[in-house]
Amino acid sequence: MQIIRLIILSSFLFISCKKDTPVKSSIDPDNVTDTTIKKEATNSKLNKLAKQLSGLWINSSYLDSIKVSKSISKSRNYYSDILGFYLYEENLLSEKSSIWGFTENEGGYTYPIKYNTDTNNFIFDVSRKNEYPEEMDFSMYLKKDKLEIMYTIPKRKKILYTRISHSKNIDELDYELNHILFEGTYVDSITQKEFIFQRNGTVKGFDSITNYELQYNFVVELKPIDMIFLSSSDEPYSDLYHYEIKDDKIMLYSNRSYPDEKTEDEFIPETGYIIEEKPTFILMKK
Repeated sequence: MQIIRLIILSSFLFISCKKDTPVKSSIDPDNVTDTTIKKEATNSKLNKLAKQLSGLWINSSYLDSIKVSKSISKSRNYYSDILGFYLYEENLLSEKSSIWGFTENEGGYTYPIKYNTDTNNFIFDVSRKNEYPEEMDFSMYLKKDKLEIMYTIPKRKKILYTRISHSKNIDELDYELNHILFEGTYVDSITQKEFIFQRNGTVKGFDSITNYELQYNFVVELKPIDMIFLSSSDEPYSDLYHYEIKDDKIMLYSNRSYPDEKTEDEFIPETGYIIEEKPTFILMKK
């Protein structure tokens, strides 16, 4: 799978070593003080907030653009350093909390954060700024189904993130993109054959193809283009198609990679692929 899986594995390795989850203390009714009450209230708020924040958060403008344009390649200008990040409940309850961020192409963006008891939110932990090489400061605010990150350094800006759903045996972002773009039952207008694309990445209707995966990790040197991998259990990533979505119609175009060796007068496509002019499949949603 793609780069996020590397982040998940490294994140869980880190979390497994930190079992610092605060244990709720019981209040002795004969020895109640204002400090004790405030501490219990703080723990209760933190526990609730950590549970609400736990999960994978993806840049909201990125997801909204895909919904409108029906294109991943045209939705890459999401105006933030990271495409998304993970927050883990157990880590948020520990003494050293972090954001585990990633871009389309790489992971490893870790930001130190801490709980602010006065405002019941998480903020950039300036005491650990040596863990991140650039000057930065931000606060995080839960806004209904969105998470707002308000930056004050390096410049003032507000970025919204959306927590996405997840399912077993499939990458969370794949699960969301499949739902936005492909999930549904279609009929090919050429052959009248029925195809079913499920949110979990499985597909029915092709002779031997059982799975599909939408590409969102693009090669930097090439012009991005929307592609879908179709594969069987025996041959992962066996077929690659360019796709276009217009209203309730999906068009799949056969293509091939441009050969490494070429003649001097040969034209090299910006995408790195030679796309057939006519679609191989024209799928109409039922």
